[in-house]
Amino acid sequence: MKLKFYTFLFVILLHECVFSQREADSLRHVIATAKHDTTVMSAYTELIQFYIFSNPDSADFYFAKAEKHLAKTKNIEGEIDLLILKGNKLWTQGDLPGTRKLYFQADALAEKHNLTKKRTPINSNLYLSYKSTSPDSAKLFFNRSKRFAHQAMDSIWIYRIEILEIEALVVASKFDSALLLLPASERFVKKHNKADLYFRVLYNYALIYFRMGMLDKALFTYLEAEKIAEQLGVIHNKETVTSNISIVYAQKGDLKNAEIYNRKALDYARQLKNPMRIAVCLANFFEVLVEQKKTDEAEPLGKEAAELVELYDIKHIRPSLEVNYAKFYVLKKNYALSEKHLKAGIEAAHEQDLTEWLVHGYKVYIVLDTLKGDYKAAFAHKDSFLTYDKILKNNELQQKLEELEIKYKSAEKEQENSLLKFQKIETELSLRNINIALWSIAAIAFLLIILIVIVLKNRRKMQRAYSEISERNFEISEQREEIMQQSERLTKSLTEVKTLTQYREDLTQMLVHDLKNPLNVLLNLPEKMSELEKDEIRLYTSANMLNLVLNILDVSKYETAELKISPKIFGIIATWNALTKHFALLLKQKNIRISVHSESEINVFADKALTYRILLNLLSNAYKYAPAGGEISLSAELIDANLVKITVSDNGEGMTEEDIQKIFQKYGQAGSSQTYSTGLGLLFCKIAVTAHGGTITIQSEKGKGTHVSFTLPISEKPLTEHETIQAVEAGNDGAKLSETEILKLKPYAEILRSADLSQTSMFRKLIAKFEEIEHINAAWTDELRNVVFTQNYARYQELITDIIQIKTDENL
Repeated sequence: MKLKFYTFLFVILLHECVFSQREADSLRHVIATAKHDTTVMSAYTELIQFYIFSNPDSADFYFAKAEKHLAKTKNIEGEIDLLILKGNKLWTQGDLPGTRKLYFQADALAEKHNLTKKRTPINSNLYLSYKSTSPDSAKLFFNRSKRFAHQAMDSIWIYRIEILEIEALVVASKFDSALLLLPASERFVKKHNKADLYFRVLYNYALIYFRMGMLDKALFTYLEAEKIAEQLGVIHNKETVTSNISIVYAQKGDLKNAEIYNRKALDYARQLKNPMRIAVCLANFFEVLVEQKKTDEAEPLGKEAAELVELYDIKHIRPSLEVNYAKFYVLKKNYALSEKHLKAGIEAAHEQDLTEWLVHGYKVYIVLDTLKGDYKAAFAHKDSFLTYDKILKNNELQQKLEELEIKYKSAEKEQENSLLKFQKIETELSLRNINIALWSIAAIAFLLIILIVIVLKNRRKMQRAYSEISERNFEISEQREEIMQQSERLTKSLTEVKTLTQYREDLTQMLVHDLKNPLNVLLNLPEKMSELEKDEIRLYTSANMLNLVLNILDVSKYETAELKISPKIFGIIATWNALTKHFALLLKQKNIRISVHSESEINVFADKALTYRILLNLLSNAYKYAPAGGEISLSAELIDANLVKITVSDNGEGMTEEDIQKIFQKYGQAGSSQTYSTGLGLLFCKIAVTAHGGTITIQSEKGKGTHVSFTLPISEKPLTEHETIQAVEAGNDGAKLSETEILKLKPYAEILRSADLSQTSMFRKLIAKFEEIEHINAAWTDELRNVVFTQNYARYQELITDIIQIKTDENL
């Protein structure tokens, strides 16, 4: 068990950088184009490290390439990295002596050239390789790696060493000490976005819960760790966590799920080509199938596991394998072979002092003796069973007492943390009040200075005005002649004026019609309605009016000019959910149900702001004409490899074929007394969809509702690593900025503080600048765009608080 655990730690410790396939392609491009030898060698190192755990054959290919490059450049750091990576590969194949030999060569070379930073990972690997076989040697290398990390002032490796110390406590069953250290490590890895270290923290939590008998918490935590392992893409991580999940399911009696995860774990182990890991997975899978009495399926797995145990002398799984073989032959009614395996299993359990398997073995002996009719032997084996069962229960009782003590200490620690947190909040509030007072004083002083400057400037302007009057009189005479010429040009423009007048009349009628109802709603809100409901209606009505104005501007602008889009990858279902969430209370008042018909999220490659406005126009129309208690639905389906079809439907009164023909015309409306659109909303939708290379159609019949469908290009690219990590870490607020992102936006703090949400043009340019900044949270910029669009002042203050706060602290 310990060997398995430390082999797992070795793999996740070394896999510091996690790549997607696209990033691996980028590294290959660096190798092909880079001129600096160190850059090329670093790219080879990263590629080999990635492929060791995902594709060993590709790793061998790049090993050969890197050695050829190294022979030309004589790069010492590259030579050390290759020695470490070769050792890593041998470890995954179970060759520990060969692994240590290569590590010692790398350490000697790093010491010779005084490369302290390189010695930290080398000595931590040596510590792990000796941990299960030579505790004294392991302690020596652990202390050396810790010393080198501090000498190099490498904060990441300092915390890696601390996590190694926590893992040693877990293996030693010192759960109370481990639980006291884990929260600080968890905060650090989350703050620095270290997914590989976060996986190790989760794995240790889950192992503690499992060893304490808290199976539900262990299962939940292992499943969270499995998600991180999938993101990391390290096969060894996937194999280890799925293997442990299968064990937890087996302990809970859920053999069906145990079998599913055993299949996954075995598949990963075969990809690793590590005989020890394959043997462990085979033995676990064999046990689950025997428990389900699937003897035919279990037999080849057990045979392969036994061969690997004999070939590689894997002692720690021999007791479980032999006892399960005894159960297998009991089911096959071959009692002689069953007894043979029982004796071997009990003997191995005695050698390794594994009380649990002694209990299992004697329990099977009792069943076997009973089936053979040897009741005397059954009673003798019953005494042995009861003896070891008592020892096991005493151990479990002692473990439960330790668990109670740990829980008590944890509760005390949580109480202390709560008190410290309360004190911190009080301090922050007092500092905030002081900051507000200082800023108020500064603002008053600034206004006084501005007032004095204005008075002085006006005085000077009056003096200049007197001298300019005489000059103006002369200019007026010249301007008379110019006016006569202009009058002729104005006469020629009369026809154009008449055309513009007609356009103005059409526009005025449409504006009066479309603004009258929202303004009436705002002015005549029912007194019985709660403030929350009033605010929701005001928000929705304001957004509709703003959308109307934007439609007018965009339609007028892009009828003759090409609409330029800024496409990116995002989820269409998530965008719809975000939109409906803004108007949830309004929908609830009319008792309108919102539904989504899609098996999973579909990523599109489109302009997110334009898509949001398309959906808002369609939602507004559907809401207007859906009856009380009605339903509005969104469906998304792939129509080919490149396009997704999105449909917004309502069960309102519907339209005639004649209405549909003119609905996309400028100011075109349905012929009924209640119009289906404002006249420009759907025209804007058509312009925006066409700009994406898509089409928009309407299907409707009187009395049968309306279905508006449009197409957008589907995303063929996976999400980037930065977007993925933000998705995993977005547990509470996906639009939250990290400290690094706040610092990048610091120069815009004053603009954001003084800006008014009605300045939509300014905000469009500002958001475009933010999106050009590298690694700025896309969810934050999207939320800022939605806030400006919906005029949500409260949410705007929440989004910019951290940015303007850091500016305030600097000024103080």
